[in-house]
Amino acid sequence: LLCQILPKLRPFQREALEFAVTGTRYARQFTESSSTTGHTTHDFLVGQGRLLLADEMGLGKSITSLAIMSFYEPEWPLLILCPASLRYQWPAEIERFLPGLPATSTYVCSGFQDVAWTMQAGVKIVVVTYSLFQQRSAVAHAVKDFGFKCAIADESHNHIAVVIFGSF
Repeated sequence: LLCQILPKLRPFQREALEFAVTGTRYARQFTESSSTTGHTTHDFLVGQGRLLLADEMGLGKSITSLAIMSFYEPEWPLLILCPASLRYQWPAEIERFLPGLPATSTYVCSGFQDVAWTMQAGVKIVVVTYSLFQQRSAVAHAVKDFGFKCAIADESHNHIAVVIFGSF
């Protein structure tokens, strides 16, 4: 999958991918002013796929996120958390940027009790809306119990309380 998406990346998106998976730093990612903010980089996490993409709207955070997660495909299934308004946008983006992935391999949860993805063979990506992360939700419990290793939290700044798994 990674070889399908690489040619579609812009140079700054490729740099984000390289930083995410190898820790390679580029001058435009880290400026002198960002290093004097008092925040430290946890070097033991650098290059292990963990990062916050905070690009401006329209610069392709979705494709960059998919590229990074494609590198970790052997550890899938992939969980995508998103606002309800984006739940059908993600499958469209996946189909557009990862055309080799069959449409049946992406599952969009449709309600509190929709855990059918746990019993379906071939599901590689599960899309769940933040609104389903409530204590009474079977989906939230299934996600917690499943132990996803790969996740994208889209628009997480608006939903930070539910991004932290295990805290209902």
